[in-house]
Amino acid sequence: MYPWLIILPLFTKRYGRKLPQIITSLASMAIFIILYYSQSVIHILISEVLQGFLYAGNVTVRILVVTDYTSPKYRGIFLAIKSASFFWGIWVANAIGTFFYWKNIAILGFICAVYTLNVLLWPESPYWLASKGRFDECRKSFRQIHGINVKSERELKELIKVQTERFRIENEYGKMGVLEMVRSSEFYKPLLLSAVAIIQYHLSGKVVISLYILDIFKNITANEWSAYIAMLILDGVTVFGIILAKWISAFTTQLPIERKITKKMLG
Repeated sequence: MYPWLIILPLFTKRYGRKLPQIITSLASMAIFIILYYSQSVIHILISEVLQGFLYAGNVTVRILVVTDYTSPKYRGIFLAIKSASFFWGIWVANAIGTFFYWKNIAILGFICAVYTLNVLLWPESPYWLASKGRFDECRKSFRQIHGINVKSERELKELIKVQTERFRIENEYGKMGVLEMVRSSEFYKPLLLSAVAIIQYHLSGKVVISLYILDIFKNITANEWSAYIAMLILDGVTVFGIILAKWISAFTTQLPIERKITKKMLG
């Protein structure tokens, strides 16, 4: 997984958002086909190793896709759904494995993977096109995605203005070097915040509990069925926690903005 976390962002920067998403969709289909026809532990292990590519795509390519293809008004909602859907999938897969034949997981996963091929009908990301100076294609793509109205045209104008200014600065002062970029607060502050969140997630024991919950509960209780029910409850708590956290985050972010607007209205 970890090499792809570096490769995929570089790939999306060079080739856009659409092609990496197509590759991810095709890889997802291939992975579930391998899982369905697996006849040994080695085959299952190969499928699981390849799943690392999908996970890397989920935290890199799909975030770019959501931010590039959706309106800022609904972007937070879609990002919340994207984050929660990963754990919904784990919950559903565990439920299928508990109550039905485990290969049904591969069937459902393949169906979901086929659905993602609708990316073939997408235009290229207008933000990526603008970053490459292809402004005519950017306008066409942006209007195809967001439609033509006063608000979207204002956003499109601002996008082109920002990228035009970036090209002017790069031509005048040169591109920002890697060392200079790493030293900038726009780079290291989000990186440190993300690192703290990820470290907290792993040190909390969530990953360990998720992997060994069946063994733990089988030792605690004599009933094997109770262990599987506990696993599903843990998955449910995880999904609920993600939804609650996203709601609190959206509320606490919106509240200061509403206060600023109220102060301006009151004078």
